[in-house]
Amino acid sequence: MNFTIKASVAAVAVATFGLAAQANDVTVTPYGKINVSYQSTDDVDAKGTEIKSNASRFGLKGKAKLSDSLNAIYQLEWEVDVSDKSKASDDHIKSRNQFV
Repeated sequence: MNFTIKASVAAVAVATFGLAAQANDVTVTPYGKINVSYQSTDDVDAKGTEIKSNASRFGLKGKAKLSDSLNAIYQLEWEVDVSDKSKASDDHIKSRNQFV
């Protein structure tokens, strides 16, 4: 895991749990999925085996009470290349389903 991923995870955790500490009616649920496969290939260009990340992800979801009859819901989710072999300029984290 490179420094960028560690820094991003730390920043999200601090921001989220700092917000939860300030407001008693905010719920935060972390979740994630690591989905990898071990593949063998015999293409002309690339022969051998590799570990491939298949839409591995982590996220935070929850709700915040705005009034007695109104809640705000949110979800922040990122796709993570856990194989650490991203082909697009070391972009190991990409945004996914995010809404408030």
